[in-house]
Amino acid sequence: MSSVQQAVKARRVDLTTGPVASKLIALAWPLFVGNILNTFYNLADMYWVSWVSTDAVAAVAITFPTVWLTFSFGLGVTIAGTAFVARHFGAGQPDQAAKVTGQVLLLATLVGALLGGVGAFLRVPILRMMGAQDAVLEMASVYLLIEFLGLPLRYAYFAYRSVSQGAGDSKTPRNLLIFSVGLNMVLDPFFILGLAGLPSMGVLGAAWATFISQGIGALLSLVILFRGRMAGVALRLHHFRPDLRLLGQVARVGLPASLDMGARGLSSVVVAAIVSRFGAVEAAAYGIVNRLMSVTWTSAGAMEQAVASGVGQSLGAKDPRRAARIGWTGAGIMFAFLTAVGLCLFVFPEAVVGIFRVEEHVNATAVRFLRLHVLSYGFWGMRDVLQGAFRGAGHTLPPAVITWLNLWVAQIPLSLWTSYALGWGADGYWIVLCATNLVFAAVASIWFRFGSWQESKRPGQRP
Repeated sequence: MSSVQQAVKARRVDLTTGPVASKLIALAWPLFVGNILNTFYNLADMYWVSWVSTDAVAAVAITFPTVWLTFSFGLGVTIAGTAFVARHFGAGQPDQAAKVTGQVLLLATLVGALLGGVGAFLRVPILRMMGAQDAVLEMASVYLLIEFLGLPLRYAYFAYRSVSQGAGDSKTPRNLLIFSVGLNMVLDPFFILGLAGLPSMGVLGAAWATFISQGIGALLSLVILFRGRMAGVALRLHHFRPDLRLLGQVARVGLPASLDMGARGLSSVVVAAIVSRFGAVEAAAYGIVNRLMSVTWTSAGAMEQAVASGVGQSLGAKDPRRAARIGWTGAGIMFAFLTAVGLCLFVFPEAVVGIFRVEEHVNATAVRFLRLHVLSYGFWGMRDVLQGAFRGAGHTLPPAVITWLNLWVAQIPLSLWTSYALGWGADGYWIVLCATNLVFAAVASIWFRFGSWQESKRPGQRP
């Protein structure tokens, strides 16, 4: 075995054999780091444009919900890659995995180009609808234009990450993301402030720094695939030749996932609007608690992705009992971890919120918000992981239904009712969030226990 093959094998986590818990953690940890790093593009841009002007900060900040929504759709499009590639690896079919990889990359890039073009055309009306005016509107429009032009590059990376994850390698995409984010952070001050004799481009410079770093990251991901460094998968140009039947299968699996992720991204915008209507104090407290909640999102998301890979590999190896065990084990790990996190936040909220140097009444409001919902974090994580297990089996409709019922049938309508009709104010949202976390953890558990997700066919087979 060559040194390259040995390195590839060492990076891959084979979830079809061996201890389940330790292998899930080994695969999830790099994914957790990658999820956190993904937020650094916007944070780095925000930091350096703060040296320019308040309007520049506002311009970057106001684009974030739109950018996050498009990223959510991109993640959904590529979720099919995890399920399909994991299934082929579990079945010992690297050639079929390579073919699926090419089709997923092709579809993701085309969807990114389509959404990017539509977004670029509609960016000004979108920004005006969000309240941008005058100088902020002008700068945000330029920033969003470059972001939309770079969307195919970001989607290509998402596709690479999903197929690599399906193969059991989460370390290589994490290392690539570290490089890409690091490059963005280095380029930002040069492009934004005009260091080393470069022109000072302000917000436009932030956009170009992100575009260049993402473009290089996407190019390197293709190099990795063509050199056979993704668990032995060697991509070739003929793998990009459109296979309409396979593309249709990928799209059918990816569409519910895109609607699922899109529903999450859109709901965050609506919830922020509900809470912020009660005043600046509530809005500021919501922002603090929202950042603390990111621990839940990133950790649960990492285990969710690891479980998806393990379920897909096990079903490919024709071991549905192990697939079920992987789902329940991942859900149990996340329930225990996030329950412990929730308990710490419930007992010591003042110490945690005190990290943010805000006024006392904002601090007290954030503490109250935390205590109203943090004890449900374990149930939140459990639900998300089981939804990932469905996706790993190629069944993206059940998690999409759970998300839509949770957010748009229960959580948002009940938040409006409790906050306004019952007069509970901003507290109403947090109480409802706690209740729906418990209820829909139970829904996901029952569906996973009694559903027919283990009967899914292997990608490439006719229905």
